[in-house]
Amino acid sequence: MRGKRSTEKRLREIKVRFNDAEFEKLMEETARSGLSREDFCRRILAGAEVTAAHPEDLSRAIVRLRDAEQMIIRSAGRNGMELDAGGTDSLLMTLYEAEKDIAASCG
Repeated sequence: MRGKRSTEKRLREIKVRFNDAEFEKLMEETARSGLSREDFCRRILAGAEVTAAHPEDLSRAIVRLRDAEQMIIRSAGRNGMELDAGGTDSLLMTLYEAEKDIAASCG
């Protein structure tokens, strides 16, 4: 579910404590939905039914992350910055594993 975001700035903050089971459930539901914990809670409070993210949405997100990574690498190179090859390899491996998980969940 994608909707218009409120233009009103969020100024109120609360701290919520969860037991282990509640926290695990929140983490599972947010991972399944593809939303942040904050967006998930806001949508639930608004009465929205939060469903699982579509694999196509997740795949597009991975592509965007890869594009962003390449832009960072190119920009760093143009500005004479050294890149940590191990960190770049780790990011690529994480993206690859996420892509495999998405493909497996699609059947």
